[in-house]
Amino acid sequence: MNTNHKIAIRNVHKNMRTTWLNGLGISLTAIALILIHSLSRGVEEQMVKRSIRFETGAVTVQIKKELSGWENRPAGDSAYHVLTQYLTGDGAVKDYRPRIITHNALLYETSGTHRVNIQGLQEGEIALLGQMVEIMQGNTDWKHIPNGMIISRGLADEAALSIGDEYDIVQQSADGTINIQDFMVTGIFRNTSLQNKNTVYTTFQQAKSLYHTNLPTHLLIDLADIRQAAAVKQHLIRLMPGPHVEVTAYTDNLSRAKALSGINRTFMTSMAGFLLMISFIGIWAMQVENINQRRREIGTLLTFGFTPGAVKQIFQAETLYISVIYLVAGTAAVLSLITAVNHAGGVNLGESAAFAFGSSIVNPELRITDILLTAAIIILYPAVATWISLRTLNKKQIITLLNNN
Repeated sequence: MNTNHKIAIRNVHKNMRTTWLNGLGISLTAIALILIHSLSRGVEEQMVKRSIRFETGAVTVQIKKELSGWENRPAGDSAYHVLTQYLTGDGAVKDYRPRIITHNALLYETSGTHRVNIQGLQEGEIALLGQMVEIMQGNTDWKHIPNGMIISRGLADEAALSIGDEYDIVQQSADGTINIQDFMVTGIFRNTSLQNKNTVYTTFQQAKSLYHTNLPTHLLIDLADIRQAAAVKQHLIRLMPGPHVEVTAYTDNLSRAKALSGINRTFMTSMAGFLLMISFIGIWAMQVENINQRRREIGTLLTFGFTPGAVKQIFQAETLYISVIYLVAGTAAVLSLITAVNHAGGVNLGESAAFAFGSSIVNPELRITDILLTAAIIILYPAVATWISLRTLNKKQIITLLNNN
C-alpha cells in the first residue's frame, strides 16, 4: 500500500462527519436501487408464477358450452376422450387438472346481490389454494361441508358475510337453464387484487352441479418442461380443431403481467434516476465543501512535494473506500430486508396498490445481476462527482493554497 492510500485511509477515519454523510447517501442509494429492481421484477415474477401454477397451467384447454352441456353429451364425451387420451400418453405432459370456471353468477343474500366468478377445484387443488391465497378466517376443509365456499375479504365486507353464513348463488347453466344452489361460507381469504375480489372457490362437484355441465369447462395442463408449452399448444390445436375448444399457452395470458411490469419498471427506473441525481449533487456539494475545509491540509501536502495529481488521487481513494464500505453495508441491509419481507409472505402495499401492481402483496425477486449493476453505479457515480469537484484544484488555486498555508 503506497503513501497516498495510507493517507486516504487515515482521512476516512479522521474526517468522520464527511465519511458519515457521504456513506449515508451511498447506502441509501444502494438500498433504493436494489429494492427498485427487486420489487419491479417481483411484480412480474409473482404474477407469472401464480398464473402458471394455479390459474392457467402451462397450457389451458377451454371446453365451451357447445360441447360441455348435457344436450351435446355424445359429441362432448368423444372429444374429451380424445383429449384426455393424448394428455395421458404424451411424455411432455406432467399432469392435467379439470376445473369448472364460470363468470357472472349472482350471489344472493339479505342485503342484495353481488356478481361473482366461480372456480370449482378438484380435491388435489384445494391444498394448493391454501398456498396461493392467505386464508384469514376458516379453512379449506370441505369434507364435512360439501356446499362450503371460500370468498374474499372484500366480498365478505361488501356482502356482510362471515364464517357459517348461508346464501344462494344463481348461475345460468351450460344448456341455458337457470340453476340456484345454497352455499355456506367456510373460509375467507385476503384478496390481493381487484380481479380476485369477486372470485369464489368451491368443490369441483358443487360447481359442476351448479353449472349443470357434463364436462369440466377447463383443463389446466402442467408440463415437465415449460418451454414445451408452445409445441403442446399447437399439437392440441391440430388435435381439437373447431370453434368449441380453445387452447392457450401461459404466454398468451401474460400480456397484462408484462404490461404492468413494463409500466412499473419505467416508473421505478425514473425514480431511481431521480435518486441518483439527488445523491450525485449531494456528494459533489459535500466534496466541494470538503476541499474548501481542507485547504490547509492540501497546501501542506503540496509543500511536502505531493503533486496535484497525487492529492487528487488521495481524495479519489477516500471516495472509493467509503463507496465500497457503505455499498457492502447498504447491500447487507437490503438483503436482510428482502429476506425478512419474503419470509413474512410479502410486503402489503394496500388495496389501492392492486390496480397499479396487479397485487397488493408483492414479493421482491432479487438477482445477482441487480447487485452487480448497483455496485457498478455506486462506485462510479461518487468517483465522477469527486472528479468534478477536484477540477477546482488548478494551478492558480494551488498558488492560493500555498499562500494561505
